[in-house]
Amino acid sequence: PPIASRYFESLLTPAQFEELLEKAPSDAVSIIKFQATYCRTCRATAPLLDRVAKKYPTAKFYDLTLARDGKAAGERMYRFFKSRGIKEMPYIEVYAGSERVEAEVVVPSGIVRLQQMIAAAQETKELLSAAAKGEAEVRKVAVQLQKELAAARRAEAKAAAAAEAAAV
Repeated sequence: PPIASRYFESLLTPAQFEELLEKAPSDAVSIIKFQATYCRTCRATAPLLDRVAKKYPTAKFYDLTLARDGKAAGERMYRFFKSRGIKEMPYIEVYAGSERVEAEVVVPSGIVRLQQMIAAAQETKELLSAAAKGEAEVRKVAVQLQKELAAARRAEAKAAAAAEAAAV
């Protein structure tokens, strides 16, 4: 049976995972849980992870579930997990925008560590946001300086033309 969760939105394919990251706004914090239906630790951790998710309403929580059922979709998901180096579960990746900030196995006794990972992602998000605002301010100042420089050059050319005309 599936692992029930109120706060984690299920991603059904690796393609959905990739698309999620490609379209992630830079100010978004996303938590991706990699789990398996046969994993007892995943089942034990699920309600604890839901409690953590409830504490972070601005973060987005997703899960990818591995079902080794012999079907093609299950085998594709297995290869995807393996390609990401996932050997133990539940494995959690925390993203700020599309940048992975932290990743590790989170067991029931490690829930505090997940909260630290989310806090680190939120700090990274704030830094990225501040950097983007800073870049915008730098651009704004650069445009203003370019305008002032152009005006100064026009005034200089006008003064040089006036001095040349007075000399003749």
